[in-house]
Amino acid sequence: MHRLLAVAILLCALAGLAQADAAPPGQRSLDYKFTISNLKEYQDYVFLIYPTSNSGFAYVVEPGVGLSNLMMDGGKGEATALYAVPRKDFEASDPNPERYDHGDHGEMVIVTVLPGGALKASSSIAPPERVPDADPLVSLERVVRIVKITDSAFVLEPTDEILGYRDGSTVHRKPGQGTAAIPVTTRKGGCASCGVGGTGAAAPTWPALAALLTAGAALLVLRRRGR
Repeated sequence: MHRLLAVAILLCALAGLAQADAAPPGQRSLDYKFTISNLKEYQDYVFLIYPTSNSGFAYVVEPGVGLSNLMMDGGKGEATALYAVPRKDFEASDPNPERYDHGDHGEMVIVTVLPGGALKASSSIAPPERVPDADPLVSLERVVRIVKITDSAFVLEPTDEILGYRDGSTVHRKPGQGTAAIPVTTRKGGCASCGVGGTGAAAPTWPALAALLTAGAALLVLRRRGR
C-alpha cells in the first residue's frame, strides 16, 4: 500500500509539473524562492503550502527551497496558501514523511497530506509571475516574516522581494509592486529611460509567427494565380 501511495504521488507530481511548467508562447517562468525570514524562531511548527499542482498533497516549506511550479494562482480553484501545524501534531499525523525530487533544482522535499486543524495564514502567498522572453529578469525571491502564531491566528507580513537579472545584479522592491514598477536605474549600469521588459524589442510569439507565415503563403498563392 505504501508503494502504491508513493507511485501515486510521483505520477501526480509529474502531471502537475508538466502542466505548471507550460508557459504561454513568448513567455517564461522565473526562478523562484519563497522565504520565511524568521523560520528558525518557530521550530515548534511545520509550515506547508497547499493546494498545489500535485493534486491532494501539501509540501513542507524548508530553507532555500523554491516551490515555484507547485503554486496555484487561483485561476483553477483555490490559490496556494501557507499553513502552520504544531510539530507534534504533524509528526503524529505523518511520523515518516516521504521526500521526493521537486524538480526546480533537484531538491528533495517533504510531500504529505495537509493535516486536519492546520492553521491558514492571514496573507496569501502569490505564485511567481511569468515574463516575456526578452525580459532581463530571471529570478524572484519573495520574503515574508511571521508576526505571530496562536491557536486561532497565523499572521504573516510580506517584507521584501528580491529580483535577479541576467547581468548578475539584484534589486529589492516593496511587495506587491509588480515587475513593471522596477526602474533599471537601481541596477548596476542601468539607464534612466529603461524599464524591466519595457522599451526593448520583445521576442515574436508563436501566434505572431504563425500569422506571418500564413500571410506569406497567401501572397505566394495570389502571385502564382496572377501569372
